[in-house]
Amino acid sequence: MVAIDAAERWRQTWEQGWPRGDVDAIAGLYAPDATYRALAFREPDRGIDGVRRYLRENFDAETEVRCRFGEPITMGARAAIQWWASWIEAGERVSD
Repeated sequence: MVAIDAAERWRQTWEQGWPRGDVDAIAGLYAPDATYRALAFREPDRGIDGVRRYLRENFDAETEVRCRFGEPITMGARAAIQWWASWIEAGERVSD
């Protein structure tokens, strides 16, 4: 798969799946042996089970998720996508 196509699929899946809490759709983007690091100073979640655990734990705590993702930028086999989100967690509005 061409990097821009993979990045666009990733963008669309996250943008549509996160507000719905669709763990299966988003986890399907990751390889079985993926290393998923959501926070820079925390140990990564490992493997597809780690990705699923992270997503379930966080999606269960979030409501009223609003997110948007920028256009993918690619170079060779690598891609980057800027994103913005806000949600309610523990009764408080959070934004990144």
